[in-house]
Amino acid sequence: MKRKVDEAIPRLTPYEFSKDFPPRNVGRDEAATARWFVEVFGAQPLLPEDPTMTIRERHLYTLSASQYISMRRDGKVTCEEYSSALVKRARYYRLYNQWIYSSYDLFDKLIAGAMELDALAASKGVDTLAPLYGLPIPMKGTAAVIDYPSGSGSGVLSGYTPVKNSALTRLIIDKRGLIFGCTNVPEFAASYTTANPASGVTRNIYDVRFTVGGSSGGAASAVANYSCPIAISEDTGGSTRVPAACNQNFGFDPSRNHYNNEGNPGLTYSHDQLGLNARSIDDIILFDALLLDCASLHEMARQKAMARPVGGIRIGAPVEPFVHTKVRAGLHDDGPFDGLSLQPALKRKLDSVVEVLRAAGFAMAARAEWPSRHFAYLGREENVGVESLFSGEKINGRPISNFESSPAFISASGQMAQFVTSYLDAPVSIKEIVDDMGEAGKAHCPAGLHRYLMKGELDETQFRYFIGPRVAKDVEAYNSVFDEHALDLLLLPAIRCATPDLASLAGNTQQVERVDGSVENNSVKACFTLHAFAWKNLHIPKLVVPTGLTEDGRPTAVQLWGRALPYQKMFDDAAAIEHDAAFLQLVRRVVEAIQATPSLARANAPSVQGLWEAIGSVDAS
Repeated sequence: MKRKVDEAIPRLTPYEFSKDFPPRNVGRDEAATARWFVEVFGAQPLLPEDPTMTIRERHLYTLSASQYISMRRDGKVTCEEYSSALVKRARYYRLYNQWIYSSYDLFDKLIAGAMELDALAASKGVDTLAPLYGLPIPMKGTAAVIDYPSGSGSGVLSGYTPVKNSALTRLIIDKRGLIFGCTNVPEFAASYTTANPASGVTRNIYDVRFTVGGSSGGAASAVANYSCPIAISEDTGGSTRVPAACNQNFGFDPSRNHYNNEGNPGLTYSHDQLGLNARSIDDIILFDALLLDCASLHEMARQKAMARPVGGIRIGAPVEPFVHTKVRAGLHDDGPFDGLSLQPALKRKLDSVVEVLRAAGFAMAARAEWPSRHFAYLGREENVGVESLFSGEKINGRPISNFESSPAFISASGQMAQFVTSYLDAPVSIKEIVDDMGEAGKAHCPAGLHRYLMKGELDETQFRYFIGPRVAKDVEAYNSVFDEHALDLLLLPAIRCATPDLASLAGNTQQVERVDGSVENNSVKACFTLHAFAWKNLHIPKLVVPTGLTEDGRPTAVQLWGRALPYQKMFDDAAAIEHDAAFLQLVRRVVEAIQATPSLARANAPSVQGLWEAIGSVDAS
C-alpha cells in the first residue's frame, strides 16, 4: 500500500524533545550524563498511589491474564471495564514513560475496541470472544501497529502511521485480543537502555536510580507496575530477558520463529525473536497456548512433564563461561570478557537456587561443565562451550565475533530501511534516522551500531559462514553439555550485575567483579552482553525467573535454558513451537520450587504494595 503524499505534512516528524532524556550536549559526555541521571532524572521521585483508585480497580489491576479471561468468560467483568481501568492506570503513571509518547493520547481506541467486543458478546454470546476474550496486550514499540504509530522509537518517524499491521499484531486481533498501545523502546531496539529523545527514559518502579534494561524496558516496567498482566517483548541479544531480570518479571525468549517476527524490524536475521514479559509463568503458558492454538500440544507436554519423577529431571549449572569467564590464549575475546566474574550478590542467589532445587529432589548435576576436546588450530584442549563463543579460528583471514561486532549485524541497516519503506512508506533516509538518535553516555548510543555498519568493516564472507556452517557447529557444541551430563535444563545467571544504576552505566563506573577478586569500572557490555548474546544464533528456548531482591532492593533473576533444536529442524517453525511447549511445561515444575522459597520468590516493588490494601475487606468480584 502506498501513502498519499501530502506536502503540508513534514517529512521528518517534528517532536518535543523529552525532558526525561539527556539534552544532546549532555548525552555525548559520559560524566555529564551520569550527573544528569542523578541530579535531574533522579530528582523526580516515583509517584504516590492514585488517590482516585477504587477497591474494584485495585482488584482488576492485580488480576493475572488467566484470571481476567476466566472472569470475562463468566460475565464478572466486561472488556470495557477492564480496559478502562488499565488505561486509567497507564495514564496516571505517564511519568514512567512506559509507552511511546503518542500512545497515551490514543488509548481511547483500546476502550472503543473493548466496547465493540462487549457488543459482540451481548448479541452472539460470550464464546465469540474466545480465545483471548478482549485481553489488552501492549505491543513492543518496534512493531508496526496501525492504531498506535511508534516509529520504532525514532522521533522523526513517530508521525508515520503504518500502512499495515505486523504479523503478531494481526494474530492477536484475530484471536480477539486488544492492542494496548506500543511500549517504549530505544530507537530500533539497539540499546540495553530503554530510552529515546521523543519518549524519554523509562523509569524503574523499584527505584528511579535503577535501569529497566533494554530494549523491551517499557513492556517490562508496565507489567511490573500492574498496568497490564502480560506484554510483547523481543530479544536480539537479551532485549526480552535483561528487562525481565531488572523488573522481577518472567521473560520468555522462545526459539526463533516461535512467534512470527514479520513487521517487527530486527537487527539480524538470526538472533531476533518476539517474546513475552509477565508476572507468572502460568500466564506465559496460557497466552502461548491460546494465541498459537496449541493447547493440546501444551497439555500433552504437561502430562509428560508431570509424569517424570522429580529426581529424573537433571539440571546443570556450569561455572564457565557465565559465572567465571576465562578466555584463554588463542581464542577471540572482543568484549573483553576475560577475567570477569559474577557479582557476589547474584552468585549467592544462584547458589541458593541450586540448593533449593537439590532439596526439592531435582538431580543437580555436579560440575556439569561443557566437555573439553582438542582443537587443531589451538594445539591444545579447550572447553567446547568457551571455544564456541570465543572461537579464534580464522574465517577469511580473521576470527568471527559472536557479540556486538558479529557479522550477523551486517543486515541491520537494510532491515531498518525495509521496515521504513514497506511498513511506514516513509520517504526518510537511514542517515536522517541515525543522525536523530539520542545518546546517554556509555549507557545508550544506538547510532553507534549503524555508524559502525556504514564503515563497511563487516565481512560478507564471514556473514555467509556465520549463518551457514557455523550454525551447525554451534548446535553441536552447545548441546554437548546436555549430552555429556544427560541434562534436561541449564541454570545460568541472567545478568552479571544486579539491576545497575543508570548513572553508573552512563558514566562507565559500574563496578564489575573479576575472578581474581579485584573490581573494575565498566558499563552495559560487561553487565549484560555475554549472558544475553550467547548462542542467539541457535533455536534455544529460554526463561528468566525472578529471584527476589538484593539487600539494597535491586531485582535479581536467573535463567533456565533448554536444548537447542537440532540443526535439521531449525527450518521448521512448527518444530520450534513443539520444542518450546515441552520446555515451558518442564520448566514450570522447576519454577514452582524456586518461587515457593520466600527468599527467592518474585518480589513486588514497594510502590505497588498498596494495591492489595482493602481488596479482601469487600467483595470485589
